[in-house]
Amino acid sequence: MKKKICIGIVIFLILLIIVGIITNYADSGRVSTGHEPKYCIKVVSNDGSKVTYWGLGYKVIRYVGVSPNEPYENNIGTKMGSWFMNYELPKSNTIEIEYEGQKITITDIKDIGTIENILLNSKYDGEICDGINTHKIVLNNEVYYIKESCKEIQKGNKQATISTEDLSTIKSIIDNKINDEQNNTKSNRSSENVTIEINNSTIKPESVSITITDNNENQYGWGVEFRVQEKVDGEWKNLNYISDELSWIDIAYELNEDKQLTQKLDIEKYYGKLPNGIYRIVKPVYDNGYIDIYSNEFEIK
Repeated sequence: MKKKICIGIVIFLILLIIVGIITNYADSGRVSTGHEPKYCIKVVSNDGSKVTYWGLGYKVIRYVGVSPNEPYENNIGTKMGSWFMNYELPKSNTIEIEYEGQKITITDIKDIGTIENILLNSKYDGEICDGINTHKIVLNNEVYYIKESCKEIQKGNKQATISTEDLSTIKSIIDNKINDEQNNTKSNRSSENVTIEINNSTIKPESVSITITDNNENQYGWGVEFRVQEKVDGEWKNLNYISDELSWIDIAYELNEDKQLTQKLDIEKYYGKLPNGIYRIVKPVYDNGYIDIYSNEFEIK
């Protein structure tokens, strides 16, 4: 009799484990795609700010913005883990990120929580790889570096592996923030507030100097890239590069206190020496998409 009871208990436990694995898999898929877990018991905190979903061997913690009755996708923080998981909203109000020469401040609580979970829940040990730091992230006065080439996060003299998915998540948050800032500043600047003047004394078939004046409050980013156009039968035509293997260095220059920048353009390197004719310089700048800004025309005699 006792043997039958023991066998029954074992079978029951095995069934619970199997059901737990199946429901865990189903609910993790729902949570990862922004849907409410289905195979759980829902418990709301006394103040209504936190909802805990208890499943078989796992739980989901969700923080709500207004009410636990609002749509699930409106949560301001959510995390899935074991029964012993303790998840609180991010303690930091901002995260500072330096990426590709830009400084970005993350203030959205969802984004802060996502990045914080990735950084704080990583296991830091082992030697630091030789990759280049692509991201600098400051969270709660702690500095983290991400090295994309070797998929690692550096904290102090230790490192942790970052998954392709987590790295993609962080980059997506950064891209969205940059796009939002560019959309907000676009209305505050215009190509009409920019002039590009040819410095007449510098005109040569192989080079020329230009002075950029950008009177916008939110100025454009000015790099080294330029194009040359020639006036042919009253129309402007782009000249072809002398080689398809030429490239531009990725660097941005600051304007001086007069909101001006002078650049010497090495025309010969990209187009060869210019024959006699009428030309102008084209500078591309990014303004929620690339736009062209043109210099005044100049003549090679």
